[in-house]
Amino acid sequence: DAEAEGDDENAGETGLARLLSSGPIFYVLMLCAVVVGSYFRAPLLGRSLWNDEEYAMRRYAHGSYEAGDEGKKAFKPVTWTNTLAENDNGNNHLLHSVLSRTSLAAWHRINNKPAEEFSETALRLPSFIAALLTLILVGIIGWECGLPWVGAGAAWLLALHPWHIRYSVEAKGYSLMLFF
Repeated sequence: DAEAEGDDENAGETGLARLLSSGPIFYVLMLCAVVVGSYFRAPLLGRSLWNDEEYAMRRYAHGSYEAGDEGKKAFKPVTWTNTLAENDNGNNHLLHSVLSRTSLAAWHRINNKPAEEFSETALRLPSFIAALLTLILVGIIGWECGLPWVGAGAAWLLALHPWHIRYSVEAKGYSLMLFF
C-alpha cells in the first residue's frame, strides 16, 4: 500500500518533468522566456497610438491642445484630478494612467523635453514591464504548485502568444490586469 501511495505522489513525473523540476534548468527556461518575450514586444513599443490609447493619453496621462480665449491653440496638461478621478466613459484604467503619467514625466526629465511632447514608448512602458512580470509570475505559480514544468510551459505560451504580445504593448491597463 505504501508503494501505491508513492506512485500517486509521483504521478505524471516523467524524465522531462524531473529535469525541468531542477532549479537551474527552470531558471534558465524562465529567463529565456522573458528574453524572447521582450524580443517580440520591444519593437512594438514605439508604434503609433490606436484610437482608445490616444484618447486615454490625452484625457488621463498627458494632455492635449485646446483653443484658448483668443482662439489660439495651446497645450493644456492633464491635472492629477483628471488622472485619478475622471472616468466619464469607463476608459480610464486608473493604475495604468498613473504609471503612464509617471513614466512620461520621467521621460520628460531624462530627455529634457517640453511638456507638450510625448513618447509612445514611455507611455507603453508600464504595460511592457507588467507583461514581462506576468511571464515570471506564471512560472512562479507553477513552481509553487509543485509543477515547475507547467509554470515554465505557461510562461513560454504567454511569451509567444500573439494576443498577449499585442496587449502587452497597448497603452491601456490590459497587461496590468493580467499581472494582478
